[in-house]
Amino acid sequence: MARTSARLSTALEQPAVRRDRTRLEEFVAYCRRNPPLVIGAAIMGLILLFCALGPVFVNTKHAQPLSAIPFQRPSAAYPLGTDDNGRDLMAVMVVGLPVTLRIGFLAGAVGLLIGIVLGVIAGFRGGFIDAIIRTTVDILLTVPSLLILTTIAASIKGFISANILALVIASLAWRGPARTIRAQVLTLRERGYILMAQRSGAGTFEVLTRELLPNLLPFLAAGFVGAVALAILSSIGLEASASGRRTSRRWA
Repeated sequence: MARTSARLSTALEQPAVRRDRTRLEEFVAYCRRNPPLVIGAAIMGLILLFCALGPVFVNTKHAQPLSAIPFQRPSAAYPLGTDDNGRDLMAVMVVGLPVTLRIGFLAGAVGLLIGIVLGVIAGFRGGFIDAIIRTTVDILLTVPSLLILTTIAASIKGFISANILALVIASLAWRGPARTIRAQVLTLRERGYILMAQRSGAGTFEVLTRELLPNLLPFLAAGFVGAVALAILSSIGLEASASGRRTSRRWA
């Protein structure tokens, strides 16, 4: 009897074996710890779903001028109403949202790529190259972006496609990411694992790809989101300025 009670007490004292969580459980736990990420992903999913299913339920021909009665209030026929040109604003949103997202993602990706190259070179190499890149970025940051983009867009004759507009916006979208990435590289290049990799005989390219860039992924993701948002706002500003020029020419 004493041996049985001793075995029971020993079994109770032993800690329970922890079951390894599956990847799905880890993903759910990560989402619970980061509710803003879940909300942002849900909003982005709804936007993409609207882009995919919008043309199925909305007649995109109503996005053309004079396709409806101007200045209509929101109703069952026109959920968002109509503008002064007689366009259904819901149809305009269905047609324009994919183009706007394409401009934003393309301009953000190109601008971030240029910012990564310049920021990594300036922060990792240092010296005269760093001084040139840093001075150029600081000078360009003082100039209003919309003014430069409007001048570039106005100098291009003929019709401007969405891809060309995205490249025009990307020509200035690299300034912020370049400065942020350079600051992060300056702090990371003095870390112990970077110095150890250099002293172990690893080349510059290997150090950048295996040690430096993986630690920059959170900053790159945040920079991409900011670059896409800035590109979308810049495209809206360019379209507004172009509409203003067309209106002034019509009334001149």
